[in-house]
Amino acid sequence: VAHAVDLQQQLEAQCAEAADLVGEVETLSVEMAEKAGLIVEMTEAKQAAVDRAVDLEHKLLLMSTSKAAAIGHGNDLQRQLEAQCAEAAELVGEVEVLSAGMAEKAALLADMAAARDVEVARGGELQNRVGTLTVEILRAVSNGEELAKQLAAVDIAKDDAVARTDEVARGLAT
Repeated sequence: VAHAVDLQQQLEAQCAEAADLVGEVETLSVEMAEKAGLIVEMTEAKQAAVDRAVDLEHKLLLMSTSKAAAIGHGNDLQRQLEAQCAEAAELVGEVEVLSAGMAEKAALLADMAAARDVEVARGGELQNRVGTLTVEILRAVSNGEELAKQLAAVDIAKDDAVARTDEVARGLAT
């Protein structure tokens, strides 16, 4: 009986110890469940980070490709700009040549305008001289008409004198 009591006490002690262990196991199970939840969350976060990294890697690849295309396009534009600058320089040279030609033509036009002004002034002088000569011609014509009248009067007087002389000569001849 003492042994049975002893065994029972040992059994009760072991049951109490087992109950304590079950409590500890339950506590550990709760902690493990919490840790498992954290592990799941961490795994999901890790997967999301991996997915994000893959997405960023794709975007980086696209950006690198776009950057290379943009650099190529920029180089093309630079070559076009250089060609246009060279063409513009040629056009500037042509414009300078044309400007020099136009300056020469402007100088010729100025010389021609000065010569024209001289000729216009000479024409004005000639016109004044023609006017003066016209007045002198008109005076001479007027004087000529007067002289013609006087000559006509002299002719009439001469004719009269001749007629009288003829009459006197006829009178003397009779």
